[in-house]
Amino acid sequence: MPYLKIPTADDALGNDEAEGGLILPFSMALGDEWTLGAMLDLGVVRASADDRHVWDLGHTVTVSRGLFGDLGGFLEYAGFVSLNADGDYRGSLDTGLTYAISGDVQLDAGVRLGLTRADDDIGVFAGISLRY
Repeated sequence: MPYLKIPTADDALGNDEAEGGLILPFSMALGDEWTLGAMLDLGVVRASADDRHVWDLGHTVTVSRGLFGDLGGFLEYAGFVSLNADGDYRGSLDTGLTYAISGDVQLDAGVRLGLTRADDDIGVFAGISLRY
């Protein structure tokens, strides 16, 4: 699944750079509304140290469950490493909620807790996923 980030955010919110890559997702039902997911992500991102673009490899493992109605929750381990060998491994534990607006649109929001020195200690995120 290809993706592209276009620089549209205010300077205080974004890095003003185009980034993109390819995601290989996996998902399977575990029963009783539990789902296991995993993902590999190969992308070209801006290096924070010197404004150049580098190759990043990301991986995640996620467990999620429907809570009630269209609301769900998830817990995820995420890790990223630069393939240009100029950065330390970044690992985080992420948790949050999802809300299915429809079968093709989902909102999510959560908190990310850094597990390695190279990752931020804490961060918040929100997003929207569209299936077409």
